[in-house]
Amino acid sequence: MAFIWIDGINTTWGKVILTGLAGGAFTRIAFDSVRVLKLLFIFGKYSRPSHTKHYRDILGPLIGSQKEYCLILRPFGSDGEIIIPHIGRIPQNGISATSTMEQVIARKCYKQLGFRTYTIVDQNRRLAPPGPVYLRASNDEWKVAAKELILRAHTIMLVVSPHQDVRESLWWELKCIVEHDLKTRMLLLLPPPSQDHAVYTNARRQTCVILAALDDYLCFNDDPVDLHGNANPTRLSDRVEYYESNLPPFLHAVQFTPSRDEDDESETTCWSIEPNKSGVLRTRATVKNYEGVIEQMLTANTRRLSKLGFSSRYPWPRGYRSAPDPDRKM
Repeated sequence: MAFIWIDGINTTWGKVILTGLAGGAFTRIAFDSVRVLKLLFIFGKYSRPSHTKHYRDILGPLIGSQKEYCLILRPFGSDGEIIIPHIGRIPQNGISATSTMEQVIARKCYKQLGFRTYTIVDQNRRLAPPGPVYLRASNDEWKVAAKELILRAHTIMLVVSPHQDVRESLWWELKCIVEHDLKTRMLLLLPPPSQDHAVYTNARRQTCVILAALDDYLCFNDDPVDLHGNANPTRLSDRVEYYESNLPPFLHAVQFTPSRDEDDESETTCWSIEPNKSGVLRTRATVKNYEGVIEQMLTANTRRLSKLGFSSRYPWPRGYRSAPDPDRKM
């Protein structure tokens, strides 16, 4: 998947210089300006790529302040891979205005609450698609950054990768969420169900696996998590099948809603695109659909947390203190 941004227009030569990320590489390509400007008219306003920041430069001041923020969790290397259309009708020519999932989340969080959105990327990623604040962290340090960000997040957006199974790193993050009773601050977001069927089916399957694991906390006692080797593998397998059978077929988001009875488990709320009477999906999950889900999640979280003072919202010790790394290259 390639992500391209306008870098500049050379009016003398009639060329548009495009800058983009393709397979992690930063490339520059010249195109005929007339054709590109026609595409810009179709796709809307362009955006420049974001420069990532080292987590040590951001995390200490952020955690030590009373600024609230939102957090995106997803596997390393999957940033910008979910593309969401702005228009609901499935176009005949396959072209419509689009945004990445990260852009949709970051824009909505800022517009509704004035919150910035943060996410972690691999230490070698210097540029990323526009959207949230990208924090670079090495394989040896990402858990430090992830835990501190999780414990201080107002809302956690878990983006289910359409191309990867749930890996050990995500299980570790989910375990941290479970241990600190933050499940109801988390929203699971899937790729649009109207896109590649096999890709969406895999993402939906991974969502069922995540939900089943969250139903059976014993599976987090394994390190790494082994879904078929935990204390009760039969039950977990049954729960995966339960969710696969009972979740809506064209699911695009899942939220955990606290029960009114504090002794009861949280409930699962799902959002999906409704098919027609024949069971065929004629419209797509659009930016508007995802913004609506995110808005409801942010509103619910804000309502619950507003009843608490800041220290009660985030009661865990702030263990991280930023310190300069003399060996780190900027």
